[in-house]
Amino acid sequence: MERRRFLALTGTSMVVGAAGCSGSTGNGTSTAPTEDPAGTGTTTGAGTDTPQVGNTVKAPVRAYWDAYNDNDLDAMREQIHPSSPNGPSESDVSFEETVTVESVDVRTESEPNATVDVRAKRGDQSESSLLVFQMRTERTENGLTWYIWSDDTFTDGYSGLKAPTPFFDYDYDRDATDSDDTTVVTVSNASDPIDATLLSIRGTGFVNPAGASPEVTEGGTTWAEATGDQQIDFGDEVTIGVASGYEVNFVWEYEGVTSTVESFEDI
Repeated sequence: MERRRFLALTGTSMVVGAAGCSGSTGNGTSTAPTEDPAGTGTTTGAGTDTPQVGNTVKAPVRAYWDAYNDNDLDAMREQIHPSSPNGPSESDVSFEETVTVESVDVRTESEPNATVDVRAKRGDQSESSLLVFQMRTERTENGLTWYIWSDDTFTDGYSGLKAPTPFFDYDYDRDATDSDDTTVVTVSNASDPIDATLLSIRGTGFVNPAGASPEVTEGGTTWAEATGDQQIDFGDEVTIGVASGYEVNFVWEYEGVTSTVESFEDI
């Protein structure tokens, strides 16, 4: 399936993509709404150190599309994280048709990060699109507040989450183990956030080497199971124990669809 920006649906493009490119994020002093627009009464109270869970993380997403339907670009920008390189600009937004948000669901939430799935459609469009919003918190005068960091959009009737295209750095440490035939490999994320629950570490040659305690010692373990993290942020690491002749694959799996997105092997 073709991956598209939400520009294909509404004329709004948030995801910038490559590092070094940027969109408009507003004035950098925005404050996301502190009340849940669904009317549940859930709020982020003044002075709190921990953002409320559940509906509050959805609030910036709902407010973003409410602002779009009101033709209010400034209000849209207020929902974007002040440090995000992503955001709508005047050249991106056309305000052509009303967007109907059918559902907003929290898929993962582990402060300071969360992933929110949104189903939405434009005007009388017959099929909705799936938008996957990456959320992050920021400390404001109201405490820690949720903001939108970026979004991905999938159309053409695709109902699942498309595989990421990660970039990992690798550090090989043979001295960490008691044998010359074993190695501890530290893998660090050098790309955008990835759902750790959907990325498994598979292959051959996994070991629990003497003298070291790597987080992954057998295949089939997800990054989340190995590290306890629900999301793989930039700089996050996982350690893997391997023996000579190893081959390690990072496999993305969602709704029965699998894709090997990264791999490395003994050479």
